Order: sequence, then C-alpha cells, then structure tokens
Amino acid sequence: MDDINYTLHALAGDVEREAKAGDIIYVQHSVYKHFGIYTGRKTNHVIHYTPNEYSIGKAIIHETSLRQFMDDADTYYVVPGKSLKQAFSYVYSRHESLDRAKSKIGENAYHLFDNNCEAFAFWCRTGIRWSSQSKRPENALPPLAQFAIKLIKHNL
Repeated sequence: MDDINYTLHALAGDVEREAKAGDIIYVQHSVYKHFGIYTGRKTNHVIHYTPNEYSIGKAIIHETSLRQFMDDADTYYVVPGKSLKQAFSYVYSRHESLDRAKSKIGENAYHLFDNNCEAFAFWCRTGIRWSSQSKRPENALPPLAQFAIKLIKHNL
C-alpha cells in the first residue's frame, strides 16, 4: 500500500475544487491534516472525529458545520475519486460513503494511530481504514521536520 500514499498525495496539487456530498475533504493545519466526509451544499456540514467535550483525550464522530471543521484553515481540499480508484480496489459511491459516515455518528473509538479522522474518512469511501499520517509518525510532521528526519537517518 506504499503506492497509495504516493498516488493520493501526488495529485494533491490539483485536488482543490468544490466538494460534493460524500467526498473526502481535508484541511491542512500547521502540523497535521484533518479529514472528514462532506454532507453536501444543502447542509454544508462535515462528518468527522471531533474532541469529546466530556472526555479529555477522546474524540467522537460528529456532524459539524464546514466552518467548524475548517477551524482556522482558509482552504479545504477534496480527495478526488479518480485517485481513490487508482489506489484502492473498491470505492463506494458518494451516496454510499455519506450513508456509511452517518452510520458512525456518535462512535467514540478514536485512536491516534489506528482509527483517526483520516482512517474514518477513507473507510467511508473504500471500506479500508487507511491513514498516511499514522502509517509513519513522521508523515504527520510539517515538511521541514520531515526533511530534518531524513537528514538525520542518512547521516547516522
């Protein structure tokens, strides 16, 4: 599955477009990407893991406004279906993906490495809990930090 990371992120430069209901969308924060499933223009909401206000360190799948999902980000990106179809053997329709996301609202099985927001969004579209950010912890770091880690590894 190493090619999945390459396939999805190689196209990242041209994935920004208007989202449709059932699309995987994400925002780039300073040190991580936050993923969710867009519900459509009618509601302009996103289904995603959000911190659980009643349990510190826990998160729950919740439906929020697009603005709340984006937080301080000014741009969201859409993972294109074309790249999903190149990387995964099966991709659910947008309608099916949205239904799958809705079926998980209220779930609180968040785990930073095994079941994070990216894994949830990819499960909704592909049936596979996959996350580039958790596959290798340094993937969640900003590009400059990733470069520093590569330098250190090659010089040791």
